[in-house]
Amino acid sequence: MERNVLNITEYTFDLYQSDNYDLSVLIGADRFFFMITDSLSKVVMQQAFIFPRAEDTKQLAKTLQTILAKITFFQRPFKSVKIGITDDRIVLLPDATFDEKLLDYYFQNVGDINFGERICIDHVPRFSIRTIYAVHDSLLELFENTFSNAQVFNYATAFIQGADSIPKNSSDTIVINVLPASFQAAVFKNGQFVLYNSYTYQAPKEFLYFLLMLYQQFGFDTKIAPTYITGSLLKDSAVFAAIAPYIQHLNFISRPTFLKYTERFNNIPEHFYFDLYSLTLCE
Repeated sequence: MERNVLNITEYTFDLYQSDNYDLSVLIGADRFFFMITDSLSKVVMQQAFIFPRAEDTKQLAKTLQTILAKITFFQRPFKSVKIGITDDRIVLLPDATFDEKLLDYYFQNVGDINFGERICIDHVPRFSIRTIYAVHDSLLELFENTFSNAQVFNYATAFIQGADSIPKNSSDTIVINVLPASFQAAVFKNGQFVLYNSYTYQAPKEFLYFLLMLYQQFGFDTKIAPTYITGSLLKDSAVFAAIAPYIQHLNFISRPTFLKYTERFNNIPEHFYFDLYSLTLCE
C-alpha cells in the first residue's frame, strides 16, 4: 500500500495556471516523487509516495496507476513534464564514439533487453556523454496516457548533472545519493566527471567497502578528497557511523540553488530529494 510521506502546497499554487508550470516526476521501484515549479523556479508543490518494492514492471505499473489516479490534475496541460526512471542497467558513452545503430550491442554489456522494453537515449551536454538504458513499453504508455508532453530520462542523467552543480571545495570529489539498500555515486577527478555507478548493500560495512573502493580506484586521499552526501542518509544512522572514521570530509549538501523554496521546506533535511530536484537540469 502506497503512503504519502510528504505533501507541500504553496498558497500561490494555481491549478488553472498549470500550463505555466513545470512538472518533474521521479519513479523508483519503491517510490514516487513529484514537484511543480513556477516560472521563477520556485517549488509550489511537492509530494512523495513510498510503497513496498515492486518485484517487476507489471507490479510497478499497477502501483503507479493507483497513485496517478489519485492525482487528477496530472491530466491538465503543463509547460513541461520530465520523468526520471530509476534503473541501474545503463551504459554511458562519449559522444565521439556513440553510434545509434549499435544500441543493442552497447546494451549487451549490462544485461538483456527484456520483452516489451525499448532502448532510450539521454544526453549530458556538459560532459558530452550519452546515457543508454531500457524502459518497458507499459510504463511509457502509462506516461503517454497521463501526460501530453512527457520527456523521459534515466535517473543517472539527472544525478550526474545535479552532482556537477554542487559547489565543491576540491577538484577531486565523490557525490553519493544514499537510499535504504543502495547508493549511487558520481566521481569527479580534476574537476571532470569520470564515473557513475550504483551499488547495493545489506550492511554498513558493505557500504564502507564500496566507498573506500572508489577512493582507491581513483587515487583519492581519504583525508583530503571530500564525499558529498545526498539522499536519505542521516547523521545518526549506522551507515554514517561506519564511514565517518575513514572519510575525513563528509558533507551533507545544501538544497540546490537552481530552485527556490519557501520556509515550508525548512523542516526537511536539505540533502533530501536531491535526485528529484536534479531532474530540472535535464534537456
